[in-house]
Amino acid sequence: MSQELMTDLIELARDPDPAARHKLSQRITAICLESPHELSPQEKEVAGHVLIQLSREFETKLRVLLAHQLASSNRAPKTLIQVLAADEIEVSAPIIGKSPLLEERDLIDLIQHKTHAHRLCVAMRSGITAAVSSALVNKEEADVLQALAQNQSAEIASAAMEYLVAESENNKDLQGPLIARDDLPPKLAQKMCNFVSDALKADILKKFDIDPETIEEAMRQVRKTQSMIHPQGARGIEGKAASLIARMRASGELSLNRVIGFLREQRLNLFLEGLAAITDLSVKTLSNLALEGEGQGMAVVCRAVGADRSQFATITLLLERARTGKAVPAARLQAVCQLFDTMPADRALAIVEQWRARDPSPGKSAA
Repeated sequence: MSQELMTDLIELARDPDPAARHKLSQRITAICLESPHELSPQEKEVAGHVLIQLSREFETKLRVLLAHQLASSNRAPKTLIQVLAADEIEVSAPIIGKSPLLEERDLIDLIQHKTHAHRLCVAMRSGITAAVSSALVNKEEADVLQALAQNQSAEIASAAMEYLVAESENNKDLQGPLIARDDLPPKLAQKMCNFVSDALKADILKKFDIDPETIEEAMRQVRKTQSMIHPQGARGIEGKAASLIARMRASGELSLNRVIGFLREQRLNLFLEGLAAITDLSVKTLSNLALEGEGQGMAVVCRAVGADRSQFATITLLLERARTGKAVPAARLQAVCQLFDTMPADRALAIVEQWRARDPSPGKSAA
């Protein structure tokens, strides 16, 4: 950038007249869109810092104009694009939506440090990575989750997809977009058949070519397990189970091994009450995880409470036996144990903390 041009820009920046401001914005845009052969990378970086200072002098409508003009450019100084992306939403929306210069780290920073409106724009951006999608999911904002589910170009990691499916049981706005996704795994689609409408269930059966009898059998297993957890006279049984666990906790007798012992004895209510006392999660949350046949949820819980691999494998095997009367297929057991082995404890604790925050009555029986 020549000294003459720099002087001209500074003079324009000092002039408060709207016409001068508009001319300054045009000059900045022209500089940003110059051929890369006309500015070296170092010159472009220096120009970017200068242009940031000048652009901050603009009123909002001129920054909006600048953002729209630069949104699709791959020649603009990245520092200027980053500043515009972090501006108020009227300015940042076109940059977040289109700029090829924003990278994964930039988008995650916006998710973590800017507003709900910025996150909504990120969720609608084409081609976002799995890490960006996971950062959005971690914010747990209903309309952002819906926008993400509707974004067919977004890459969504398996754990994030499992969360979205679980969330869709209570958030019906997620159900249609999730079922329409090309990357929804058939097993999760089958799981959704337990709670979606008949019309959406028909869409699932058609899209995934699932035998209706397979769905009915899965639903029978869910009802069977639910009846084990909440049998006739459940309130009285749950009350007695909660009282026993409270006494064991007070006397120091409660441990993970003792809780696993309840599961060996097929006393599922005591297992859930005991695990609820250890984790400070509600029995309702834990029973939902127990019903989830893949075992990922229990892998998170067990890692968070410091279980070893043997304890986790035992819980997985016993829960499958309680649910279906069958053994866990070897391939599935190996896969879920690998998930348990590789999951960092701090990550598991963070996920459990999120579940606790959503629990209406952590550590207590479901009503």
